[in-house]
Amino acid sequence: MTVPFPDLDPYEVLGVKTKANDNTIKKAYRKLCLKYHPDKLPKGLTEDESKDFKEKFEQVQFAYKILNDSNARARYDKTGALEPSDSGNDFNWSEFFKEMAMSPEITAEAIEKDKIEYRNPETGQEADDIFNAFEASGGDVPYLFECIPHLEYSVEEEERVMEIIDDLDSNGAFNKNDPSRFPKYKKYLAQRTKWIKKMTKKAAKEAKEAAAAQKKLEEMAKKHNVELDDSEDSLKALIQARHNDDSAFKSLIAKYEGGFKASQKE
Repeated sequence: MTVPFPDLDPYEVLGVKTKANDNTIKKAYRKLCLKYHPDKLPKGLTEDESKDFKEKFEQVQFAYKILNDSNARARYDKTGALEPSDSGNDFNWSEFFKEMAMSPEITAEAIEKDKIEYRNPETGQEADDIFNAFEASGGDVPYLFECIPHLEYSVEEEERVMEIIDDLDSNGAFNKNDPSRFPKYKKYLAQRTKWIKKMTKKAAKEAKEAAAAQKKLEEMAKKHNVELDDSEDSLKALIQARHNDDSAFKSLIAKYEGGFKASQKE
């Protein structure tokens, strides 16, 4: 079967750089799956908008299929060819996309379960991923928050990551203070307080913006006699009530929905 998206740039679709490592690619893929999974298809879309949404999900799957395959990725980097290395021209993309779309529904519970399993100190993958990313980046701690799945910045999470690095160091996985292998780690330690203040300030600003958006949304809900709770159903009802309103309102709804979904992942 012919390649479904012959002009697609897999790096652009996943939003990663051409030198991105496997962890970065995997994290970008997971986030986009959460956003464009068929189970997340918004109601009220036109036929063309629904088609575009579903096609975006297929593009994400297609891009990851290429970049997650070391041979296919190397061939694309050299020639621009978009074929999975182990399938050739006989690979059935339609069946692949169908299988991905029928995968288990992505829910807050499923995400939390995956997070717990991923961080399990006995059987989880997190410590290994931190080890690999720390080594590959030369000890760049902020980079870990970009590439490690389920890892979002907070003061507590930063401290937890540093404890994992300390444990890896004490267990002989590496010498974290080796400047020849980890030049960025020493630099991070020197700027750690400054970086924490910067990230904490950024998080506080985002929380303030989310609170303001929620307050505005609650005012609109009251105006349209819509009961607004923590469910997405109430949001959809309000969206329906103001379906033909101006773009500023729609932008506010989109921002609030994004904050709601992010809170489900925490």
